Amino acid sequence: MAAKGKRTVSRKALDQIAENLAKLPEKKSSELSYREAVFEQSETLLAALKRGYSYEDLAAVFSNGGIKISTSTLKRYLREARKNTASQNKTTATERHLPKQTPAQPDIEPAEKPADTAERFPKKFGKSRLQSEENPDRYPSNYGRPLEMKTDL
Repeated sequence: MAAKGKRTVSRKALDQIAENLAKLPEKKSSELSYREAVFEQSETLLAALKRGYSYEDLAAVFSNGGIKISTSTLKRYLREARKNTASQNKTTATERHLPKQTPAQPDIEPAEKPADTAERFPKKFGKSRLQSEENPDRYPSNYGRPLEMKTDL
């Protein structure tokens, strides 16, 4: 029972609202910050830089369009945009190179069970093994033979 004065919503109405929200088209903002404007035009700006235009030239184009932006600010925003697109490309590239997941097959058992871990991966030699009687000349980091001390000076 609902408490007195407590408002409730039917599940059907909430489902309808969720459907309507999902159908809404993307709404672009009518005003952008300078950073957003440079991010949006970053590909065009980078292409102009490759064609030989300088940051000063590009800042002048922005100024002629009514956006007064300094050369240093334009450089900084463009550098941020480059990093942002590079990190997005890196994640999509790593996602493309991930191994494909195969479904597990619980019915099939392996023909031979793997051996004990110690048998599969032999223990590496430690410092004591390298300096033992079996291998007296070998020292870590390949420093060579030890110096001999002369006692008759």
